[in-house]
Amino acid sequence: MLKNKLISHGEFCFKKSDKLRMEFKQPYKYLFILNGANVYILDNQKKTEVSASGNKLFKKISQITISSVNGDILHSKDFSSRILESDNQYLLILTPQSKEIKQFFNLFQIYVSKNNYLVDKIEMDETSGDKTTLIFTEKQVNVPIGDSFFTLK
Repeated sequence: MLKNKLISHGEFCFKKSDKLRMEFKQPYKYLFILNGANVYILDNQKKTEVSASGNKLFKKISQITISSVNGDILHSKDFSSRILESDNQYLLILTPQSKEIKQFFNLFQIYVSKNNYLVDKIEMDETSGDKTTLIFTEKQVNVPIGDSFFTLK
C-alpha cells in the first residue's frame, strides 16, 4: 500500500535475560516492552497489557525476540538456519519452520558484526510482501538499566 519507505527512529534496550524495550520516537510514537511473561504496548496513548504466557502468538514473538538478542536463535526448532560470512559480517538466514511464524514471516536475516559480535541489522520479510528492517547504531553494552525501565507507567 505504501509507495515510500517509512523510516522510524527510536531506542532498543535489552536486559538479560528476559527484558526488552523497543521505543519508536519518530515519526510516530510507539512503545513495546517485554518483561518476562508480560508484554506492554503504548500506541497512540492507548495502553495494552498482554500476558505472553496466555497468548500463543505473543509467547512465540517473545521467545523469538529474546533468542535473537541473546544468540539462542540458532538452536531454535522454529527455524532452519544458514550462516554466511563476508570480511566484516556474519549473515544468519532464518527460515521459519513453525506454522505460527510462517503465517506472518517468510524469512529473517540477521547481520552480525565480526568486530564485536553485536547485531547491526535485522531484516524481516513478511508474508504480506512487506519488509521491515531494523538498523542498530550507537550501540552500548553492559550499561546499567533499572527494572522500572521495562514497565509501562
